[in-house]
Amino acid sequence: MLRAPDINDIHAPGAQVPRPTTGTTAPTRVLAAAAYRPGPYGPFAALRGNSWKPGKLALFQPDFGEAFTRSVLRRMLGDGRVHRKPLVPSYATDARMVTEYCLEAKAERRGRDRRLTGLMLLFGLPFLPGTLIWLFIFQVRRIVERFGRSRDRAIAWVLTAILAFLGFYLLLWNPPFHNEAVRWYCRSLMVGPVLGWWIARGYCIRTSVAFKDKCLALMAGKASGPRLELAVPQGPGDKKREERRLALTKIVEEQETNLLFYAGKRGIHGLGPRWGIWNLAEELTPQPGAGIEPFRAWDLVRVIRGRLEQLQQQPLNTGGFTKPKVDDWVISAMGAGGKRLKPWYEAQWKPGKQAPDERMDGYRARQSVVSDICNRTHFDAGPRHYLSVQFPIWGGQLLLTLMVTVTVLHTTLRVEVTGHVLGPIDGALSDEPEPEPSVRAANGWRFWEQEDIELPFPKVDADEVVRLCVRAPFFKAPRVLDWLGGKVVFAEPFGLRTAWTGKPWGNRFMADDAVRAVAPVVRAVHNATLQFLDQRGVDTSRFATRSLGLQASTQTVAPAKPDEADGPEPP
Repeated sequence: MLRAPDINDIHAPGAQVPRPTTGTTAPTRVLAAAAYRPGPYGPFAALRGNSWKPGKLALFQPDFGEAFTRSVLRRMLGDGRVHRKPLVPSYATDARMVTEYCLEAKAERRGRDRRLTGLMLLFGLPFLPGTLIWLFIFQVRRIVERFGRSRDRAIAWVLTAILAFLGFYLLLWNPPFHNEAVRWYCRSLMVGPVLGWWIARGYCIRTSVAFKDKCLALMAGKASGPRLELAVPQGPGDKKREERRLALTKIVEEQETNLLFYAGKRGIHGLGPRWGIWNLAEELTPQPGAGIEPFRAWDLVRVIRGRLEQLQQQPLNTGGFTKPKVDDWVISAMGAGGKRLKPWYEAQWKPGKQAPDERMDGYRARQSVVSDICNRTHFDAGPRHYLSVQFPIWGGQLLLTLMVTVTVLHTTLRVEVTGHVLGPIDGALSDEPEPEPSVRAANGWRFWEQEDIELPFPKVDADEVVRLCVRAPFFKAPRVLDWLGGKVVFAEPFGLRTAWTGKPWGNRFMADDAVRAVAPVVRAVHNATLQFLDQRGVDTSRFATRSLGLQASTQTVAPAKPDEADGPEPP
């Protein structure tokens, strides 16, 4: 019996329909556009958390898009040598789509590099001495760009001009050979590479135009989805593409984890540091003439969750909350400078106990494990349970997270609400590429009149064409390019959404939204708590008084840094 092909099956017959970018969040589009972004690598290498490892030759340095694509693919998919480290969840960001766009950009650059490699074999290798002289001249020019003082730059330019003149004099005008054929060959040594450079310039301009248009279309949300040429296996024996397809699937599963890590002043990886805490802690006393009906922390958490899932409902038709994302998380503590995300069950597991696979469904802890942690781990070492409610607003540029934890110590019940916030992506990635500068040129036959003319294509100078040509033959050896030109290394632990995030407090409206979300959430949590306790026979008078005081404090809430509070020094 024939089975209809599954539209989600990547092996299904028929054309692969790209996923559209409409409906994706702003961070997804911004990060995907960075794979096509023109310009030097400097602004990307200077981002917070990035480190630049220089290569051997400045002529092989990557540009912005090449450095971003190579670094993201190496970190998200692995380099094939070592096991890839775990990823920090990227909320409100489609990490798989960003990786797919990087694969698409890599495939398009490979197509360009194949053409440039053919030109290098046709015009570079037969005229190798002249090619090496030209490359040496451009390498000197690259070194000149590092000089900060104008005097040093002028001296370097003079030396470069002298070297170029000597090369022309010896090889083009008066070659020191008597054989006429050798003399003509020597004369062509300096001309052949120039002809190849002129043809290569056309390829480079067309690719540059396509990349810049794709970058702008992605940032505007008008681009089509990525084409998965490098991630679709061509047959049963295509192991490399099959591994890449499985790696993309793993990224999606890993982003859905409910295991998070708290790292001191850095806050919770994926959510950012805490900026506010609201505690409701009172003694559990029975109502007059009645006893307290036994309950567990998980029972109260389920009631609070039901109330938080209704936050978008309101009596007035005046906008309000978007639909929140509510989830149960298990959070473990790690050092502020820790670089490895080690799940709690790996540290606690011993032979004879429940195996880690029996506690997990993929990358998520099972509901029975989460409820057990919620009921038992209130004090001492071990993971803690948190109920989270998230609001990805401003198109995903602002991620508001409020977390609730319930603890019972002796006769004291504590319901704690904490606030976390992630701001927009850094401007080096989110700002549109600068427009190309205009060029002064003569106004047609009126040569005495000058006017500013905007170039119809991105400016691709001689240095850029030479850089692309020398990198092209190594398109199948990315590690060699890393060694020759350098690479960008990300800080660990790494997550696409949190790696280059700015602070939201500089934007008045973003800061207002973060502050305004506190009061409704705190009020919903307290109302659910009071209703639950009253049904269980608990005297809620003290809880109600304390709740009114906390709700009053949310009227003038301001961001703080509770994770950076320092206690007294040890004796």
